[in-house]
Amino acid sequence: MILAGDVGATKILLEAGDFRSGAWVSAHSARYAIVDFANFGDVLRRFIAELAAVNPRARLTSGAIGIAGPVVGNKGAMTHRPWTFDGDAIARRFDMKRLRIVNDLAASARGIEALSSR
Repeated sequence: MILAGDVGATKILLEAGDFRSGAWVSAHSARYAIVDFANFGDVLRRFIAELAAVNPRARLTSGAIGIAGPVVGNKGAMTHRPWTFDGDAIARRFDMKRLRIVNDLAASARGIEALSSR
């Protein structure tokens, strides 16, 4: 199962799902206030527990998180919070094959390629 996320200055959006027949199928999504958590690991731990409650067999295997801040080499830091992200370390900690950290605006720009003309 794939994790998709957006970590901004005030909110965190996370969604788990898979692509089936070329379309994204969501298994679980959640929105959190960033002020309610000390770090991203706490958020992801809660999300995984919620996902397990919906589907006990669900397991995150990979993902990408867009953050509001600069990213270099799969590591980044928030502009408005003292949070840092290391995609490789997060993947190891949560038993995922890989997790990419990207700048949130760069992620949005790359998503334009996936839009249809309809």
